[in-house]
Amino acid sequence: MNELNELLAYFQGRNLPDTEFVISRWARTCNLRQCVQLALINARNGNKTSTKTLRLIREKLELMK
Repeated sequence: MNELNELLAYFQGRNLPDTEFVISRWARTCNLRQCVQLALINARNGNKTSTKTLRLIREKLELMK
């Protein structure tokens, strides 16, 4: 399974909050759910930056478990 499919499977059906979220030291969003939705759309269209954003969000969420 390629990385994009893994990310799609990870975020599919996941209930994310509409709150601020720090993605990394240099990136943050004021609405996590909307950020993920837009990144998923753009990643499906081949945007590598959106794929990286999804990867960073997934890693941060897994650390918070």
